Amino acid sequence: MAFISYNERLKRQQARRDVALQRLKLDVQGLAHCATDKLEEARNAITHQIDVARSVVAGKISETHTAVTEKLTETRQKLGETAASVKHALNPAVHIRRNPWAWMAGIVALGFFSAPLVKKMFSGKSNGAHRAPAPAPAKPKGFDFAAFQPLLNMAAPLLAAYVSKMASRIRDDGQVERTRSATLARHGAAPPGES
Repeated sequence: MAFISYNERLKRQQARRDVALQRLKLDVQGLAHCATDKLEEARNAITHQIDVARSVVAGKISETHTAVTEKLTETRQKLGETAASVKHALNPAVHIRRNPWAWMAGIVALGFFSAPLVKKMFSGKSNGAHRAPAPAPAKPKGFDFAAFQPLLNMAAPLLAAYVSKMASRIRDDGQVERTRSATLARHGAAPPGES
């Protein structure tokens, strides 16, 4: 074996140490690069998952918003229809137009049967004391129109309003007919019913 000097040994150890440090440095750089790549892949995967989740949530929110909006629109329409049908069903003018004579008879009957009650309500004294009944007058022979006077008093304004309404309708219908005839004459056509 050859004798190696101390300096020579020291140089060899230093060379081995430098090689080991170089390997260690390369290993650390490789590990750092690998770790950076892994972290980048993980960050990209997480970012992708977050983007997918965000788009899914945004889609769900949009679908929910659309569904709620449609339901609210449907509900508004149904409520509007229901309100219109209830308003139509509870409108007395509709029922009176449909059955005017039945309503007239009902009003007359109501006046006839409520007249004695109204008369009793307004005939008492203001302090609430009851009057002694007046002696009944002798009934004349024949028909007594005075018994129907309260009924006639109640029915007269209703009958007058009804007759006035019918007269205005007849007048309006005549005016419409005259307007239509004048329009047809202006255009050179004969009014219906004339040859």
